[in-house]
Amino acid sequence: MQQQKFDANNCQDWICPDLTKDWKLDSLRRSKPVTLRSRSGKVAYEFSRLEGYALKHFTGQYSVAQVQHLCNFLNDDAIAPNLVVELIEKLFTLGVLSNSPEKHKQLNKSENYVTSDTENLAQLVDESESQPALHFPILKSIVHWIQHPDGYWLLRNPENVTFLQVEHRDKLIISLFGKQPLAEIIELTKIEAEELQNLLKLLTVTGMIEGTQPPKPPRKKFHILQLLSFQIPLFNPDQWLNKHLAKVRFIFTTSFFYFLLQILTLTLIISLAQLPRIMETGQQLWEKQGIILLLPLAMLLMVVVSLHELAHAFTLKHYGGIVPEIGLLFICLLPGAYTNTTDAYCLVRRRQRALVVAAGVICQLSVGAIAWGLWNLFSPNSWWNTGSYLLMIAALLTVVMNLNPLNKFDGYYLAVALTGINNLRKRSFQLYIDLFKNRPINEKADDQTILLAYAPASLLYTIWVFSNLLIWLSKILRDNLTATLITLVVLVVWALYFYLPFSTPKLRSK
Repeated sequence: MQQQKFDANNCQDWICPDLTKDWKLDSLRRSKPVTLRSRSGKVAYEFSRLEGYALKHFTGQYSVAQVQHLCNFLNDDAIAPNLVVELIEKLFTLGVLSNSPEKHKQLNKSENYVTSDTENLAQLVDESESQPALHFPILKSIVHWIQHPDGYWLLRNPENVTFLQVEHRDKLIISLFGKQPLAEIIELTKIEAEELQNLLKLLTVTGMIEGTQPPKPPRKKFHILQLLSFQIPLFNPDQWLNKHLAKVRFIFTTSFFYFLLQILTLTLIISLAQLPRIMETGQQLWEKQGIILLLPLAMLLMVVVSLHELAHAFTLKHYGGIVPEIGLLFICLLPGAYTNTTDAYCLVRRRQRALVVAAGVICQLSVGAIAWGLWNLFSPNSWWNTGSYLLMIAALLTVVMNLNPLNKFDGYYLAVALTGINNLRKRSFQLYIDLFKNRPINEKADDQTILLAYAPASLLYTIWVFSNLLIWLSKILRDNLTATLITLVVLVVWALYFYLPFSTPKLRSK
């Protein structure tokens, strides 16, 4: 079939045809070709990754120039100036397109909207609000802006449950997308092309732009430290939470809060008076039943952690957030549950963010209080009494683990919510790096005290934990030669797997 040739200058306003009715495109993968398949499955053609990215926007909505602009700005390397035109020619050659391209020509060309006031960016944005989205890239209609009291803006994508934190200037620039051509945005806002490209990449990886989805995280080799903590996603619980939210609404009322506060306070006062008895009971149980208690204790820990995560999820739903994922969480191989509450960052009220984080600990304290009451209610030497005691211990253990802000559990995220310092750990260590290298400090004066205190405390705590862990392991391995040999073999095998560049051999067909 003879390849059709087009004048690149005259077809920039043509609308790229809609291929989605008869064709489907494989998922884009970095540095790998993509395949365009017919819906019937009988025909398939291979394209480069860049061509595949352009083909994603052949939906009958965008012009040749718009798709070319997007490809230019989202790729670091220079690309062919007529990439999209040549791609259309290739589609005709392959027979993917068989009709005359004239029907794809844009009949009603819209003039570019240009304001006379280029010095006032905010005014330009306001005036552009009434203009239709004509220029690619276009933000998804579902994304929306949230103004944060701390002075920055959040662009929230409820479809993919992602968000982007930007300064006011970047917010104004992003608001021009779809209203002005990219080249004109650069001229009007005086933004560097590289800076605009980075902004577009951030919008792309968070799925804010039409035709984009957040990329899946790359698969990495198994690291032995993952045994300390790893997750297995299960399903999206958002609809289930919406269905049952009304049943637990009473928990978030003021009257229930004061009732719970009184119960917890009373429990604390009486349990402190009973502390010698509580300690004695634990010692007696261990002497009588010993290691047998570890299995029911582990099972009760799973129950407490699962209730803890449900508390996070329902609290976030109460404040209008989205919970896109629930799954299994293994900490030191002990199973529990986890929920994805990333959407809590889009709650602008610090009190609401803090309550989402604190809900898990409040739930654990409530479970502990109920277990304490049952322990006092049932007669000693009964299984109900023992089970209640173990449930109380499980709740208290998880509270202690979670409330420590030096671990990256609830205590850490509660500290982030209360201080308003996002990425507390990373910024704390970065502050010391900047100090040692005599770099300018960009942190607020009010935040510097907290940041200066957190890094050394976190470092000392990490050293203490690993030192005790190594001492404990050395004692076990020293007393058991077989366990020592097995451990060494496992470590050697893992090191070979992790550090050597093994590749899976591919079978070639003759």
